[in-house]
Amino acid sequence: MGKPIYVIENLVDLSSLCCVSSEDPVYTMENLYCERPSKPMRFTGVGAAGNPEWICVTLASGQPVSFVGIFNHNLSAMVAAGDELRLKGCDGGCPVSGAASGAICDWDIPNYELDLQPRLVTNFNNLYRKLLKTFLSWRLDIIDQNNADGYIEIGEFVLGERHAFSRHVHLQPGRADGPIFNMGNRKTFYGQDWSVYLSDQERMVLRFKNLNNPNTYDEFHHFLRTVQRNSGRFILIPDDDHPFCYYFQIENPSDYSQLLIHGIQELREQQISLITLTKGIRLL
Repeated sequence: MGKPIYVIENLVDLSSLCCVSSEDPVYTMENLYCERPSKPMRFTGVGAAGNPEWICVTLASGQPVSFVGIFNHNLSAMVAAGDELRLKGCDGGCPVSGAASGAICDWDIPNYELDLQPRLVTNFNNLYRKLLKTFLSWRLDIIDQNNADGYIEIGEFVLGERHAFSRHVHLQPGRADGPIFNMGNRKTFYGQDWSVYLSDQERMVLRFKNLNNPNTYDEFHHFLRTVQRNSGRFILIPDDDHPFCYYFQIENPSDYSQLLIHGIQELREQQISLITLTKGIRLL
């Protein structure tokens, strides 16, 4: 099993997100970075050959990007000819931000391209890929002609820097209590059942072992402080050998770190209970 990888800060935010190709009047582009995957951004279409739906972001000069993630999307298997899911990097600017400097990217001939389609997993609506590049502007192009909803929807779009835990960090015991299915169960006045599926979540436990080692203890505290500054939310890739990634929040925000002492020479470890941010909510 590979080392768990995590991402805390999303570089896509109010100042960096420039523009999108189209935008639903209710589910607007600001939802791409709201840290609520269940509150998505929605395009008005699905794109077409030569005319994709797109998101354009302009970062600070010299800002490295080593992770791209898309959470709670409604993309199909994307098997139609001409379908596309591609991240592009460019040294110029997006249409609006680039106009001021006079250096607008030619997205037909970008400096860099990364195909995200191979990371699509059937019945799992998160995806990620690793990279290590530095460009001023980034664009995500999407064409999904067989999209069942008739529009592309993305809960959270993340560009960030990834970090790897040491070998003393493990996810145990996997999905102990997940998935959690949230249901609404009501009855009418005459006794008719009215059960409605609302959303689903995963629960996991992150364990930091060998805290007798000062380096492991320092790593643990640095992680806790950084996550705390981000409202207890972060992205976790349990094993980089597999395509699954999750957008977690710490389940108990006040006393969330539980110390375990094993007795023999006072071996210590900490564990943190995690739960994925709600997704799967059916929207209008």
